[in-house]
Amino acid sequence: MRPTTDRVEEFRVKKFSTKDHGHNGFFLIPADVVENLWDEHVESPGSMLKVISSCGFGWDHVSVAHPHREPTNSEMERVRRLFWDSYATVVEYHDAVDGISTAVSPPVERHMWSPQGCQIITPPSRIRSPFLLSEEEKAMQDYDKVESSNIAAVKYVEQDELLFVVFTSGAHYSYGSVPKETYMGLMKADSVGSYFHSEIRDKFTAKKIEEV
Repeated sequence: MRPTTDRVEEFRVKKFSTKDHGHNGFFLIPADVVENLWDEHVESPGSMLKVISSCGFGWDHVSVAHPHREPTNSEMERVRRLFWDSYATVVEYHDAVDGISTAVSPPVERHMWSPQGCQIITPPSRIRSPFLLSEEEKAMQDYDKVESSNIAAVKYVEQDELLFVVFTSGAHYSYGSVPKETYMGLMKADSVGSYFHSEIRDKFTAKKIEEV
């Protein structure tokens, strides 16, 4: 989590914690402060979201509860932006069903988590957010997934001799004037990463494909 801002401290319930407690505390955030990012219908605009934040046991954690219903996606996203930097990945976990009684009522609150000291493993951005495709990519519907620790998938456009590489970090590049035999060599290589670094990375013109 990022350091608490004046905006966050404005909502802290000081009976239970102070600014010196950092991210550990209880916050009451008016629902009308939570921006409606996706035009969702929000009931009871005058009510308060109950937010509990903590940073123990190696995890940053924020729970969000509404007095009458489950928090909406817009509310969860706005709370996330209050407590985490824009570059941080935050998840909501769905536990294994085994061992959970069918008599347990669905929770009213929702929880966000991020581990401390390590990054959450995520799919490449183009796989988890296909609507972010640039104009250059829209004609490309299929990627070939590869077994590699740093390359997630590739796509080759033979008529243009363009090789597109999606890295496991989410970075996405195109490489121009790549012969088909080089692409085939990449796909047949025992180590895709080693072949890429020795035969492609510094030998062909690279263009980073930016997020839109």
